[in-house]
Amino acid sequence: MSRASGRVTIRDVAARAGVSIATVSRAINHYPGVDPELVARVEAAAAELGYVPDQIGRALSGTRNDLWNIVVPELNVFYSAVVEAAETVAIENGAALMLSNTHEQLDREAQYLKAANSHRVSGVVITAVDPQRSDLSPLNGIPKVLVNREVEGFDGDVVLSDNAQAGQMVAKHLIERGFTRPAVIVGPEHQSAGQLRLLSFLETMKNAGLAVAQRDIARVEPTAAAARSAAHMLLTRADRPDALFALNARLSVGMFQAVQYLGAPVGMVGTDDDTWAELVHPAMTMIAQPTAKMGDTAARLLASRIDGDKSGAQRVILPPTLVIRGSSQRRA
Repeated sequence: MSRASGRVTIRDVAARAGVSIATVSRAINHYPGVDPELVARVEAAAAELGYVPDQIGRALSGTRNDLWNIVVPELNVFYSAVVEAAETVAIENGAALMLSNTHEQLDREAQYLKAANSHRVSGVVITAVDPQRSDLSPLNGIPKVLVNREVEGFDGDVVLSDNAQAGQMVAKHLIERGFTRPAVIVGPEHQSAGQLRLLSFLETMKNAGLAVAQRDIARVEPTAAAARSAAHMLLTRADRPDALFALNARLSVGMFQAVQYLGAPVGMVGTDDDTWAELVHPAMTMIAQPTAKMGDTAARLLASRIDGDKSGAQRVILPPTLVIRGSSQRRA
């Protein structure tokens, strides 16, 4: 039985039947294609243990149901991979995953967190909108794991990409390739992941005697259109930079579009590797985030907390990689 509630859980049924949690979930929910013999074993184990998968009854009685929630600020290549990995873990644990997209809006975030509580979700994986202003109090008493962004005052589990390492890797790569005057295109200050990449990049360049001037830091809204405009401005100056570094996925697209339109012979490095980066010319050098691993790790931490794990909070930092392609070669 669950250590947290004392009730018979889907895990108990899976153990008794000698099958996976996912198989139990499919059997009791009458999914097509499940081996009838397995269905019979699951039903026998459930009957023997007295397992009753009554979601509505659980909600009315005040206990949590087998529904997880993942809250993300947008659905781009990064968060789609995080969500997909978390969904796989949820299914393995016999849970459904509810997706909420805040569109980087605090009011939507507040609405979704209240909904998570009213839906009696078992737990929440969340990327908060703002590290200072996001209010997680509607989730008090609900297991939760932060992914990709931290929130001030939160002392629970957090799963992050090593954004400082990413910024450092890009700076060192550009220096090795002979670039001396890079510019950066970065989103709003409250998006902490981008800020960590920026600060690390600037520090590494400065330590190499190649400090980046303030005029070469373009802070824009996190859209391709804003990045395209910023890159155009940077590259049409008399003292234009010799390389550009875009600090998220949408900014990377806009940067590439501007460089292609102008035909500017500058180096480029983007963030959040995706299929398009391999297909364009020159192919884009990109930071590849450990997105699937982040989603998987966050969801497995959540599962353990839902199951009653009371051990100390974990802060997991996963390494990114730099995928080197033609865009960071020096061009005449």
